[in-house]
Amino acid sequence: MTRILLPVIICLCIQLDAQHNENITQVPKMLYGDTTRLGKPFAKDPHVVHFNERYLMYYSIPGLHETMGGWGIGIAASSDLIHWEKVGEITSEGEYEKNGLAAPSAIVLDEKVHLFYQTYGNWEKDAICHSVSDDGIHFSRNPSNPNCSRSTPSACVVMLPLST
Repeated sequence: MTRILLPVIICLCIQLDAQHNENITQVPKMLYGDTTRLGKPFAKDPHVVHFNERYLMYYSIPGLHETMGGWGIGIAASSDLIHWEKVGEITSEGEYEKNGLAAPSAIVLDEKVHLFYQTYGNWEKDAICHSVSDDGIHFSRNPSNPNCSRSTPSACVVMLPLST
């Protein structure tokens, strides 16, 4: 019995996989790469949120240390998750971000975008930071930044306002 069922199961799986692959090729692909810093498409560590009737993608972009202060965070917008347009960029501010920032992660709370990211290039002094925005593009740094680092593990809690 096993000799008969096994080939049938394998054939069925191959047929289902072929049908699945046909369906995948009919769905448009979400592709985006920021060309502003390297001249070729690049977007690392993407994170997407839905905010104000559109999708916002936050991603790491490499810097040119002489002019841009290291890594930064790019911002692209889309209405359909397929067609993207760059709408902003977050660059280094302050001593703790002087070598750059990267690895963004966002959450929408109380009609604001809260962005968490890490400083870059400070080795053991790299830290997690927090910024907030009313429009998802222009961010204000949390005055307590940097919030969490190896040198200040007890500071690894960020208090966010929650709706009541």
